[in-house]
Amino acid sequence: MLGFFFSKMSKIKKNILNIKSQLLSESSSLDEIKLMAVSKSQSIDNIYDAYNAGQRIFGENYIQEAIKKIQMINHQDIEWHFIGPIQSNKCKLIAENFSWVQSIDRIKVASRINEYRKKWHQ
Repeated sequence: MLGFFFSKMSKIKKNILNIKSQLLSESSSLDEIKLMAVSKSQSIDNIYDAYNAGQRIFGENYIQEAIKKIQMINHQDIEWHFIGPIQSNKCKLIAENFSWVQSIDRIKVASRINEYRKKWHQ
């Protein structure tokens, strides 16, 4: 019966469960490990598929594409990470739309994002 259930799952869900199973074999708890699904260039349907499989952390590096997805999906329990190179003129959009930034490479960018976050969360 389990084989039938597994064969009806989407490829995305199978992959997420497989990765989580491998991670559990390396660690005593998934609480110690956070799995980020890089969703750049993926369709909304694929992101929903991953979400429905329990995935809650998504990484994006195309700002315009990411903002459209964030607005369309609009789930409060999703943690969006910006993972790409950052142009100074994109700092405000990143600060307003992402929970985390994984790719700061200049103090100027860090300062700008920090200032916009302060304004956004007042």
